[in-house]
Order: sequence, then C-alpha cells, then structure tokens
Amino acid sequence: MPPFRNSNGLLRLLTAFAVWVGIFAAPANETAPAEAWSRAYSWLQAGERLAESDQWALAMGAYIETFRQMKAIRNASPSYEPELVNYRIEKLEEMIEETEPRLPPGGNLITMKFLDFIESYDLGMEQRFSGQFSEALATLDIAKVILDEIIFENPDEFRDAVDTQYTILHDSIGFLEEQISYRARKPRRTYVSDGIDWGTTEFVKGKDLPTGGDEILMSGSLFPRGPDPATIRGISSSIPELTEKKEPAEMESEKKNPGPPGFRMSSKQKEVPDIEGE
Repeated sequence: MPPFRNSNGLLRLLTAFAVWVGIFAAPANETAPAEAWSRAYSWLQAGERLAESDQWALAMGAYIETFRQMKAIRNASPSYEPELVNYRIEKLEEMIEETEPRLPPGGNLITMKFLDFIESYDLGMEQRFSGQFSEALATLDIAKVILDEIIFENPDEFRDAVDTQYTILHDSIGFLEEQISYRARKPRRTYVSDGIDWGTTEFVKGKDLPTGGDEILMSGSLFPRGPDPATIRGISSSIPELTEKKEPAEMESEKKNPGPPGFRMSSKQKEVPDIEGE
C-alpha cells in the first residue's frame, strides 16, 4: 500500500523530504542501530501520548519523525531486526494516514515546527552526551526557541502536552551552562620538571614522580623576593658587628692564663693514666 495516498500535497511533500533526509544525511556508522531504534521508539511513544491528549498536530510531527528514523535504520542497517522494523514502518504509515484528517486548522504549520524542534533536540542531546557542551548548548537553545513558539500558539494545551520534552530540555540547558561556566573558571594546571631523576622505591613508582609537559607557564610572581633591608625605614644597610670588643687589659690577662688545654687524642701517646689508684 503506498503511503499517504489520501494525504494532501503539503504533507506528502513534507514526509517525502523527511524520509530523504534520514536516508542520505545520516551515515550508516554514525549511530548504532540499537541506539537509533531506542530514539525512534521514544518519539513513537511521545506521539501516542500526544494523540491521547488530542494534540493531533504534535502527534503527526512525532509520527513523521519516527517514520523517518525507522526508514533510516532500515537503510543503514538492513540486518537489524528486519521484521520488527518493517512492521513499525507499515504501522506508522497507517497512523499518519489516520491522523491527517484530524489536524485542526493551521495544524500543518504546528507539525512542521514540531519536526524542527525534534531535529534540533535530538542533535543537541547527541552533542551533549558526546562532550560537545558549547555546540550542544547552542543547538538546544534553538530547540527551546522553536518549542516556545509552539507553546505560544496555544499556551494552555501545548505546554501540558510537551511537559516532558520541556522539562528535559530546560534541565539539559541548565546542566550545559553549569559545565561551561565551571570549565571557564577552572584554572589550568601548571607543573615544572626539574630534570632530576628521583628514582623509584617500593612505595613510589615512576608514575608518581613529577614529569615535564608542554605549555608550561611559570610566573615570577609565584616566587616573590623579600624587600632589601637597606630600603626598610629605620634599618641600616650595614650589618652590625656581633663580636664584643674587649679591653687591652682583658686580652693580656687571657694570654697569661690561657685556661685548661683541650682534650687531644694521639696515636703516639706514651703515658697511660693510672686509673687503679683512683
């Protein structure tokens, strides 16, 4: 059964373009098929919840995106659960056909915006979990703008309908802002190798010793010199004599009474003290 045989021209063109993007834009090895399946199935579940809330324009966007991702899985990984993937693709064709007559006036525009949101949201989350925090923040900011535009169309209904995506999006943006701010504040570690081979012991291994590295920056301000004593007010630059001066009479007395001689060990000593008579 050809898909969308009862659809209008806009939806047919929109869906065909989404499928084309999924086939040619994503390389086969970019995402593991199990991960791609999990992502696609999560949007299918989101579409079903939106349909239960009669948010058919948003549900249509989720169905079309799921259909696109399922087709991309089948083309990139034909051996991955072919029966299950083919079954889901056929069921999604039916769900899209059944949803199209239920779209409200202007629903096509909401569907297209929701598709843009999903694309930005998925890309931003992928960048976040691959460590590209700055890129992820920029992408998720775009997704937030799109989602805010959708909610603006019908604040009461759409805000509750996309509450899950809204919460995850805002939590992710907050997390990325904190990470980027922390990395900006975190000082760069600097270290210097003194070139000495300290050796190793039983408890200290080579990996524990200081090593050299590139981009080493040491500032002279880390080792400040103290002030010159001559520049300190009230202190003379000359060092005072610490030896006490003696009078000539005292010096002459010391020469006459030199005091007991110091103890001297000699290998040629002939006299041995008599210790028995003591």
